[in-house]
Amino acid sequence: MAEGDHRFRVQAAGASDWSAPAQVTSHYMAREKVNLLLLLGGLVVLATGAAIVHGHLTSRSEPEETS
Repeated sequence: MAEGDHRFRVQAAGASDWSAPAQVTSHYMAREKVNLLLLLGGLVVLATGAAIVHGHLTSRSEPEETS
């Protein structure tokens, strides 16, 4: 949907009348901010994956305790 003002109406299935128009205004954040948030999210995913792999490899190299 393009940025700006939009009007919508709905009609129930089988009904002949439409609802009153509802106005919606859409605003988008700056592209630089979106790219920054996507980059930070990607870094968090990579760091989480690295922590999981590191923890798995560390736990495999430790000897198991026997009771």
